[in-house]
Amino acid sequence: MKIRTLIIILVVLGISNSIKAQTSLYEFDYRFVNDTTEYKVFLVRNEDATGFLRVSFLNHADRSRTIIDMNLFEHFDDHANGIPDTTILCFECRDPKIILGHADTKFEADFFRFRKNDKSGMFEPMEVDLFDPKTRKGVRANVTEMQLLDQKDLTKELVRQYFLENEDFFVNLFKTTTRHVTDDNARLFLLLVANTRDASIGKTCIVDKEAITDTYKAVAEFLEIPFVPKEISDTAFSKKNVETALNELKPGSNDIVVFYYTGHGFCDTTDNRLFPYLDLRDKKFQRPGPDFSLNMEDIYKIIRAKGAHLNLVFSDCCNSPIGTAPVHADKVPSTRVSSLGWVKNNAQTIFLESGQFSLLMTAASKKEESSGNDNEGGIFTFNLRETMEKFLGPQHTNISWDQILGTAQSQTIKRISRGLCPVAEDPTKFQDCKQRPLFKLN
Repeated sequence: MKIRTLIIILVVLGISNSIKAQTSLYEFDYRFVNDTTEYKVFLVRNEDATGFLRVSFLNHADRSRTIIDMNLFEHFDDHANGIPDTTILCFECRDPKIILGHADTKFEADFFRFRKNDKSGMFEPMEVDLFDPKTRKGVRANVTEMQLLDQKDLTKELVRQYFLENEDFFVNLFKTTTRHVTDDNARLFLLLVANTRDASIGKTCIVDKEAITDTYKAVAEFLEIPFVPKEISDTAFSKKNVETALNELKPGSNDIVVFYYTGHGFCDTTDNRLFPYLDLRDKKFQRPGPDFSLNMEDIYKIIRAKGAHLNLVFSDCCNSPIGTAPVHADKVPSTRVSSLGWVKNNAQTIFLESGQFSLLMTAASKKEESSGNDNEGGIFTFNLRETMEKFLGPQHTNISWDQILGTAQSQTIKRISRGLCPVAEDPTKFQDCKQRPLFKLN
């Protein structure tokens, strides 16, 4: 078999307005022009720009099956001057790992490119080329049987071509048995605070509000437990109403409490608190400060003291000095969506069976701004939600909140680091963006 690099285009892409977690699964075959080997590909791409790829083929010598696993790294192409070309989306495959086959098998990582059609706004296929690193010349490839996969397409026969039967993906699809929920009296409380009327970030907060409500409503429905939402937004947005809602929150020892804030926030550079103060002003003439703010650490202590089984306390807001402008983040491309669903055992593990547990997480570390846009909402919220829903799916098993938070943190850092942000002291100058979500457990 040749050592090779593949440059190939898979499917039509578009910019999606969906607020649901999106995973795309594709299968396709390809052949080298001068090679009789048929290479079969299984590609998993998540909306948060993570994913992996499996290549499966029969060895020339003994016709035994070889399976190669590679990680996907997504980025826009570069112009000759080094400026990102947002009309071409690239997928680099890295770190080839032999899952099945001979240990001495050599396999170069693959490379994929997608081009945007200016008229339709969609990313459409380009020509298919193969690149031989030895001759430095391109070689044409034939690609066939390309399809978007849904749950119904994931038969044992298909999945066995790319996964061993003891791997997480296979186990979750075919061998998982549902455990009985440990307590049938659990409820899921959602206290959501959103500054939806703000002139600068109101639209972003609306996207966050709707996405978070839909996600946790779906979690409750999936776990077959009551959903108890309380929303403070629009004209109800105020510090007084947040304090009242916190006082009225009465969870039982088996319940789940989720607090989620999306809006403005700030830090006090004179104190040692790492988590932000929420800006809860509801009138334009009110001055920012303690009379119209609450610190996330105080909210966390109040909720923990109520004794629920699980407490999830999140905020998507700036954690910078008062007056710092929020950062606008560019939209990300989205692949067509596969219908996969969640795994019951995964949901029960993180929501119902972990013993009493609490976590606090915010979008940015102290002195940093939070970023977002009107399409995806807050980038931290988007990544956290997508990560949680991805871990609930069949790609993962033995999941934990530490894994979910760590992944959401790294994805946010990675996404924001690709942009340029104005310098606070001189908005005409720009520097690399920095947003590092901060969290603590228990």
